Amino acid sequence: GFTDNILDMKYLTTLLPALRDAGLGISLFYETKANLTKDQVRILAESGVRELQPGIESLHSSLLRLMRKGCTALQNLQLLRWCREFGVAPRWNLLFGFPGEDPLWFHEQAQIIRKIHHLTPPRNVSPVRLDRFSPYFAEPEAHGIARVRPARALTYIYDMPSEELARIAYHFDFDFDDGREPTAYIGPVLEAVREWQALEKER
Repeated sequence: GFTDNILDMKYLTTLLPALRDAGLGISLFYETKANLTKDQVRILAESGVRELQPGIESLHSSLLRLMRKGCTALQNLQLLRWCREFGVAPRWNLLFGFPGEDPLWFHEQAQIIRKIHHLTPPRNVSPVRLDRFSPYFAEPEAHGIARVRPARALTYIYDMPSEELARIAYHFDFDFDDGREPTAYIGPVLEAVREWQALEKER
């Protein structure tokens, strides 16, 4: 693996072709954005990248727009297809719990998932995390977020008053000011992903 958090796109025309041409037989892992082209995925595979962590995070374009991901569900599906074609294992997650998301989007994703079992499933279905310095942390009220507090796990690690813990914490728990619980509507996606993962294990 590399220490960069995300692939520098210049490497696709510099470092990676050099690694490919050197014929080192190495196996690499990289984090990337999801809007890669077919040729870029081919170069990654030829250069020894065997695993990729692309920022897919959803198979619904409306939710991707809400996340400001800069890509569509179709681009994410294309990336999964090209990874399968070139033998690159995508390590990705489906996220939920974004302020403003529509529960219907998860029913629609479940329908999509049942049509793409030939592609690589996500590793997890996870709630979005509220981190310090994020827009949700900086302006919680503007995003319908209430009761921001240090992540519960931190209270088991640090024996200090909650006000002090809030000053040093990076991860936070929160509620929605409309009282909704995203876990109440992601059941269809969870079920569809479990089926998908089970089929992948049988391959």
